[in-house]
Amino acid sequence: MDTRLKIIKVDENEPTPEKVYKYREFGKEYHRNMISKNEFYFAMPMELNDPFEFKQDVKMSAEDVRDFASEKFKNFLDENPGFGMLGAKEKDIFSFLLSDEIFEAVHEKLINEHNEACRRIYRVFSASIEKGNTQLWGIYSNSGLGFCVEIDVVALLENLSKIFKGKDSWVLHGPVAYSDNFPVTHVHYNRQIPVDEIKRYMFQKSIKWISEKEYRVVYREIGDMNFERGDDRQLPFDNVITAVYFGCRYKENDDFENTVQPIIDACRKRNIPIYVAHQHPREYKLVFEPLED
Repeated sequence: MDTRLKIIKVDENEPTPEKVYKYREFGKEYHRNMISKNEFYFAMPMELNDPFEFKQDVKMSAEDVRDFASEKFKNFLDENPGFGMLGAKEKDIFSFLLSDEIFEAVHEKLINEHNEACRRIYRVFSASIEKGNTQLWGIYSNSGLGFCVEIDVVALLENLSKIFKGKDSWVLHGPVAYSDNFPVTHVHYNRQIPVDEIKRYMFQKSIKWISEKEYRVVYREIGDMNFERGDDRQLPFDNVITAVYFGCRYKENDDFENTVQPIIDACRKRNIPIYVAHQHPREYKLVFEPLED
């Protein structure tokens, strides 16, 4: 792997799963492209279905807040003319920056900017460690009409190392932790956030999502990719998909010949095994059998 690329395991005590599972819908082209074009979609946190993604309890010292306010004071006044300080003399600036009013305003501004940046500059690939999770089949695979892609985790990380070769990048991967409270992040002006705190807010969600048993891969590329253009979100991968599972209702899809059949053909061409989910006759679980030719 490229020496400049940092691949970081979130929890060294947790074993890395061999496989993870991505639930998809036949009716969405970019979902089908995962198989037909080997394109994996890495979403911005703000695109994910949990509005609390990457939320943090941000802590910032008074010294850091005032250092920021001192440096950015003129810009801050331009953006907030209501403070009425445009005619302030230099000798009044320091006392103004020490006031409770400016402290609270700058503090809030910094926290909001930090949270917004975190939700825009990172990319997330979410999957589950379970292929038979009936709740996920219902939510993400169109109530059993969709499909589930089995992904080799080591191959996924190796592909990322090739994509980012020569770039100053890092990749985090690991299971999501679940809690009732936001993780605490200590933000220091002009200093990097410790990686342990970064890992916490990227890999923690509300306890209400625990049934998803999520495993995610997160990256931030620092280089020549254009985040605003979005060309970093559809990434090409080779030899990562090891199996595909069709939902128990896959035959009910509208326009079967243009949505489901191309996936079957692509899998057959690449020797990717296909399995079909069936409801267990006596238990709330799915069983999988090979798709018949």
